[in-house]
Amino acid sequence: MRNFMISLILSISAAVLIVVVAFEQNFSIRYVSDAMFIVGLVMFFLGIIMMTGAAGIFIAAGYTFKSFFSRKRKTHASFYEYMVETQKEKGAYDGVATFTNGVIFLSIAFYLAYLV
Repeated sequence: MRNFMISLILSISAAVLIVVVAFEQNFSIRYVSDAMFIVGLVMFFLGIIMMTGAAGIFIAAGYTFKSFFSRKRKTHASFYEYMVETQKEKGAYDGVATFTNGVIFLSIAFYLAYLV
């Protein structure tokens, strides 16, 4: 529940920021729907990436950049050690809250678009 609330607060903040910056503080139904669609789509796909475990590709990219650009060589002996260490640091987050938040935002955005 805590992850869902954090995700919801961040999503609402991002939607308000999009309306303020991109749509020049015009809080009409159309622009609110557009902002909620953008945030909902991003959250939906991030949730799918987190739930399927495809985020490991980002761990691989991080390992590649760290080993390529690090000043001292051999920071980690292998990719497996780096992956285990990274997962220990970040903890387990399954992405269901982000996915659910994205579905809710997309549903509200479609409903608001229907009203316009």
